[in-house]
Formats: sequence, structure tokens, C-alpha cells
Amino acid sequence: MTITRAAFLSEARSWIDVPWVHQGRNRYGVDCIGLVLVTCWALALTDYDISGYGRTPNADMLMRELDARARRIDLASALPADLVLSRFNHDPQHVGILTDRGILHAYAGARRVVETALPRSWRRRIVAAYAVPGVA
Repeated sequence: MTITRAAFLSEARSWIDVPWVHQGRNRYGVDCIGLVLVTCWALALTDYDISGYGRTPNADMLMRELDARARRIDLASALPADLVLSRFNHDPQHVGILTDRGILHAYAGARRVVETALPRSWRRRIVAAYAVPGVA
């Protein structure tokens, strides 16, 4: 089964304003990877979950998990509904969903799920892009 990019974004956008909660996986709260997972669960793309990570995720583990479960793509070819892995300080530790408006993500700084423009300062933080299996 293939899910359209529009359907994936529609489901992800239904989570806007849900509070940011570390390791959250429901409408009471999600974190950045949680937003991706609950979107995939709602669309029957996976039943996979990951837990037991710190508030600042282990960068190697996060990248390893994404490499194992999604297809890495060139950032220049990334489209809305693809995932981006971003770094803060030195290590990649944040996942967001590209949109036609910027990025959709559960962001601790905003304390909720937000969709915002993707300014140059954030673009420079992106270290990898991924296509979600089953989304085309």
C-alpha cells in the first residue's frame, strides 16, 4: 500500500498544537520522533516504536534507526513529506517533516508541534534527509 504525500502531511498536520512531551506517543504529547511514528501508525505504515532514549537523543542511535527504517535521500531532492535529521550544537538529534511551507515538527523550544518556515539557519543544521517507506 502506498500513501500519498498529501495524506501523510494531512495526518501529520492534524497533530499541530499537540504538546511536546519527551517520548510521547499520543494526543496528550509527542516528541520529534514520536510525531513521525504516530503519523506512520495512523496510516498503517509501521507498528515500530523506539523508547528508552534520553531527552537529548543519542545522535548515533537516532541516525542508525533512521538509516535502518527509511531510505536516505539527497537533501536537494527532498520533497514535502520527507524527513530531515538536524543537528543542534554538533550532533544530529532532531527529526522533522518537510512541508511545502517549511518544516513540521514537535519542537521542545515551542513546547508543541508546529509548522514553520525553514530559515537558512535551520537549513544549515540539516545533516540528512529520508524518504518514508510507503509514502510516494
